[in-house]
Amino acid sequence: MVNDSDIEGSLFAAAYLLMVSGIPVAILIFVRDKKRGQATTGEKAELSNSNNSHTAPSSPIDHAQSEVKTTRERNLKYLLLLSLFAYICALISPLGDIKIWGGLLALTLGIFLFPLFWAPNPLFFAGWALAMKGRYQLAMTFGLIATIWATVVVSGAFTTGAESEIYVTGIASGFWIFSKLILVIACITGIICSKR
Repeated sequence: MVNDSDIEGSLFAAAYLLMVSGIPVAILIFVRDKKRGQATTGEKAELSNSNNSHTAPSSPIDHAQSEVKTTRERNLKYLLLLSLFAYICALISPLGDIKIWGGLLALTLGIFLFPLFWAPNPLFFAGWALAMKGRYQLAMTFGLIATIWATVVVSGAFTTGAESEIYVTGIASGFWIFSKLILVIACITGIICSKR
């Protein structure tokens, strides 16, 4: 028979694995793309000498830069999907006394009962949609506000009245904040990559 501590332990292990493996893999992908996109000085000089009078419509450097840009865009999409995955993990994870699907219950009831607790969700989705469209600066603004707001909610700074306080505890809270933080990281990466 599976008890609640086993479920919570396995969800914690999944969250730990996501953080320990997901972030380094994303960093390695970006470092690899940066190295792949850099042509040596000798290659650049050789191409500029051979194409001095005529610019070829598709030089090897243009092709390499196009390939790097496509790879960066794909990696940004992976980060955005990782953000959505973390949000989905928050929906199915324990929250407070609710052991399974606590995040989904909080999402569906939160809009009516606790709108201040629920408010980071539409900010997250607006930022996510903007990031998918390539509007990283505005998306980062929405994501940053959602991250700060969600952190304040989870820290217990909000109360619903003098006689009752709501404590948002459980692994769902971590996934909830983590999803928004990944969105902000993806947007910062998108801004940096778009300036290159």
